[in-house]
Amino acid sequence: MANGIITELTQFTVDDMFSAEPGLYRKLRAGARAAGLRRQSYGVDINNPKMLYWLLHFEDGFRPKDLVWPVEEYGGFLANVAAISAAESVSAFMPLPEFPREVPEAPVTEVEVITLKPDAALDAFRGAIDAGLARVRASEGSHGGCWSMPGGDSRKAYIFVGWDSVECHGKFKQAEGAAETRPVLEASVEKVEVAYVKFTNEE
Repeated sequence: MANGIITELTQFTVDDMFSAEPGLYRKLRAGARAAGLRRQSYGVDINNPKMLYWLLHFEDGFRPKDLVWPVEEYGGFLANVAAISAAESVSAFMPLPEFPREVPEAPVTEVEVITLKPDAALDAFRGAIDAGLARVRASEGSHGGCWSMPGGDSRKAYIFVGWDSVECHGKFKQAEGAAETRPVLEASVEKVEVAYVKFTNEE
């Protein structure tokens, strides 16, 4: 991935302090920026506004191992998250060739977190997702998409697609050709969590 990026997706359930004291999360984002993570996107699930999705992009050769959090100026990262969250945060580091800017800049971004079955046929699954995203990119109302599998012991896959609206995604799922990859996905996937996020983007 020398020429690619690593995108960190952090999810957590926000508490009342997130809205009551917006400066707390602003401080957290500023700390990430000071640590070298200038490109960020954040937003809540439009169907579950307590669930926050935060994308942090490690680019230009900068990698998670290089990150040094500026504790003296911004306080501890986990302590800052705990100040605005009702539960422990969950993070995934996703290697990608690129994370197209138009995806989180779309009016709404579909975020899928997929849990794979232990015996999933990974090559067949990857082929099905690649085929699905090829159709996505050619679909009306699409702003493109990308996906990643962190690998290691994780049985997770993550898909991001920008849409003009949630309804556009619904039409895509009903369109001709949508069923072609369904048998492979049903054989491989244990669980799918879908969120629709209106991201705010910073650089």
